[in-house]
Amino acid sequence: MFLKINLFLILLLSINQFCIAQYKIYLPKNTGYNSGYATVINHNQYVRIFNKQSKKQVFIEFYDLTTGKLVNQLAINNLNLVESFYLESNNTFWLFDEGKGTLIKTVDGVKKQEIDVFGNISIPKSGYYPYAGDMKWSPIHFYKNNFYLINSFDRTAKNTIKRVTDKEFIQSVNILTKKVGNKAPLPWLFFERDYGMMNKFSSLRKENLIIIAPNFSNEIFLFNLENGNLISPILDNKNKYYSIAEPLLTKDKFDISGISEQDWSIKMEQHFKNNNEYINIIYDPYKKQYYRTLLIKDPKLKKETPLEIIVLDEDFAFVKAKKLNSDYNPAGMFVTEKGINILNYTKYKENSDILIFDTFKL
Repeated sequence: MFLKINLFLILLLSINQFCIAQYKIYLPKNTGYNSGYATVINHNQYVRIFNKQSKKQVFIEFYDLTTGKLVNQLAINNLNLVESFYLESNNTFWLFDEGKGTLIKTVDGVKKQEIDVFGNISIPKSGYYPYAGDMKWSPIHFYKNNFYLINSFDRTAKNTIKRVTDKEFIQSVNILTKKVGNKAPLPWLFFERDYGMMNKFSSLRKENLIIIAPNFSNEIFLFNLENGNLISPILDNKNKYYSIAEPLLTKDKFDISGISEQDWSIKMEQHFKNNNEYINIIYDPYKKQYYRTLLIKDPKLKKETPLEIIVLDEDFAFVKAKKLNSDYNPAGMFVTEKGINILNYTKYKENSDILIFDTFKL
């Protein structure tokens, strides 16, 4: 009996040491948890973007992290889908409308400038079609009068994929000249492995580098904003967290011209549902390490998808992993001095007017 009690206390203590604190965000009525890109500024303000697509409205909300109360809310009308923003000042934002493929500047919620980024794109020479996807995890990055965005890639059954050196991976937009340019060729892996609906990336900017992480593996790409070079560090590919999804197509079976578009869509959807997926990369400047969130996709599970947080060091080497139960949802997660803060979705379902982020020290 004594042994059982001790084991229970050890387990309880280990859980308490893992989840060390909470942040509460008190939402306005009729908003919700499922925000786009979110970030912390000035150490004590939580800023998030929220879409009300039925009315083509976007709200940018500022919260005081100490009290959880809404400090300011900007409403912007006539936008389709906006998950990413760049804060130029307290009232000036740059947004990317994924529905229209345009970069937009707003001041006090009013549109002042709009630059067409994807409007005139034809299918590139590689055969992959670029689009802006999941920008809450791969936001627009600003550096020296230029915005940069990492393309996601799609293909149709009739498109032949060819290895090219054309710069199709990253797009840039100069806000002074409004010129749209292409930066960096597609990584070689896309001509040997196709992951279908998972040909997407998360990214972050750290000084003069954009760190780019695929959804399908722990391969990392570094884009140097000064010289335009794209490199991939040598990582431990023997680690089980390095490759977490099977390719949909491999080099010897890249030709799918005999498949109908309907069958190709079904095949991509089945592959997406049955493979685990990384959805973000977040840097912790306090502990000088990176976090990646792994979605565990198990068709047998009827509840929420469980998460696993992967910790990488400054050189992207694997440090450890921590499994979370299905209480947690990655929407709006953020880092503070206390640790990484993850939405407790079970508590949100109990009260949809409050977001409760549990803090974990990894």
